[in-house]
Amino acid sequence: MDGNMYYENILQGHVNIGHFVEYSLSASIMIVAMCGQLELTDIYLILSITANCWGCMIFGLLAELMFERNINIIYDKNKVDAYWVAHFAGWVLILVMFVGVTSNIDVINRCTPSTSAVKIPQWVLGIVYTELFLFGCFGIVQGVSFYVRGNLSGLSDGKSMKRREQLATYTEASYIILSFTAKTILGWGIIFGNFVNSKNK
Repeated sequence: MDGNMYYENILQGHVNIGHFVEYSLSASIMIVAMCGQLELTDIYLILSITANCWGCMIFGLLAELMFERNINIIYDKNKVDAYWVAHFAGWVLILVMFVGVTSNIDVINRCTPSTSAVKIPQWVLGIVYTELFLFGCFGIVQGVSFYVRGNLSGLSDGKSMKRREQLATYTEASYIILSFTAKTILGWGIIFGNFVNSKNK
């Protein structure tokens, strides 16, 4: 797809689903890096957290595809927008991941003496909670986008088209800014953490 067609699709209200493919890989790698900073050694815990993160992004991708194709779930004559089901399924996975990470941090801090050198530093906790917050912001952006786009669907007047263009632009920009911010913070956190660890050896 050339640049002009890409931006035309964005301005027509389509979301770049390629974001979610990239996020499913990069966010999962980020989770592994976070586990490394926390010095987690349980491979099954790391795999579970990583799989939850990957699955969350894939549910986000499925939600976008369902929205674009107007797929519905019909049960007992009731119709439900399928994209909301996929969207909230992603939230379930990310919340389970959040519980897994934070509970292990709590266990490590409770079981480690306050004078121990291996206690998790406060700045590491700050990075972990910041990353989890930013991950949640992706879901908020998608949820708001679905809500507004759903209200605008079926409308073809000039004002509605203009709002669609603005929403698509803001959504795209939000995803890019969130992705850049999350990766930059984690990257510098890893570099700083490795520097501190090397100084302490």
